[in-house]
Amino acid sequence: HLFDQGLGRMKAIDLPDAPAAGVFDSDLVELKAAFKQVSYPLNSGDTLFLFTDGIEEAQRTFRNSLFQPVTCQEPGLADNEEHGGTHSRGSGKEELGIPRIYGILDSVFNRQGYRLEKYHNPLPAEELSFDFTTCEGSVAEAVLALVSVEKVFRIYPDPGAGSDDRVLVDPKIDAFLQKHFREYSRYFGHRMENEEAVDQVIFSHLKEDEQYDDLTILALRKR
Repeated sequence: HLFDQGLGRMKAIDLPDAPAAGVFDSDLVELKAAFKQVSYPLNSGDTLFLFTDGIEEAQRTFRNSLFQPVTCQEPGLADNEEHGGTHSRGSGKEELGIPRIYGILDSVFNRQGYRLEKYHNPLPAEELSFDFTTCEGSVAEAVLALVSVEKVFRIYPDPGAGSDDRVLVDPKIDAFLQKHFREYSRYFGHRMENEEAVDQVIFSHLKEDEQYDDLTILALRKR
């Protein structure tokens, strides 16, 4: 996954098929018998992204207007037929997905706005917009934008949520959202005092879908 500075957008580079390295002993991996080295030249300003499937496969649950879980019943589609590139008809969840990831990164590096759309949203007219026009286009901002939008992707302002419904947010993500998420006050209006864990900010009256997996992102930019 590469942001091509010359093109001004993300693009995918296909690599040879290879098994997961984690299932082999280190000695076998070092022999490189099942792994082919690939050389790819980067131009000045290009940024290479390596990330685990935790960000790509981040998931949210579909809900109706009563915020009850539902499945996709999109008219005109057959069961298991793809809908929107993030899920299939009959499924109850969607993934963040590569198209959204590319859209976020393109918006940060080009200093543009980004609109997050959720399928089968209990709030169908909900506006979730991010203003990246004040960004510097740095790699750090791009990584923060990914994990911050992923957080908003999974949370939802259930009207039935109360003081016992709490969401933990990393302080860096919270600061980034305060600056760039236009609907911040609507989502994060109930900040709680947190004397026990200074590395987390707590918000009540808010719910979130469970995080699918750890988010690990490595970004390398050629000077």
